[in-house]
Amino acid sequence: MWEQIWETAINSGLWAMLFVALFVLQIKDSKAREEKYQNLINSLAEKLEIVEIIKDDIEEIKEIVKK
Repeated sequence: MWEQIWETAINSGLWAMLFVALFVLQIKDSKAREEKYQNLINSLAEKLEIVEIIKDDIEEIKEIVKK
């Protein structure tokens, strides 16, 4: 598929080749950015679980103190 795109770009001229090259670079950059965002989301989800556990523990302590 990429070979056809390159072949068409080469036949269409320099601007088409530059467009395709920049397009490919943009796709690669977007993929790397997406992976970083997914890692960040997973990290934040893990931390949120810890915060929820702490919240539950605090609620239990409040109940014990009220008695």
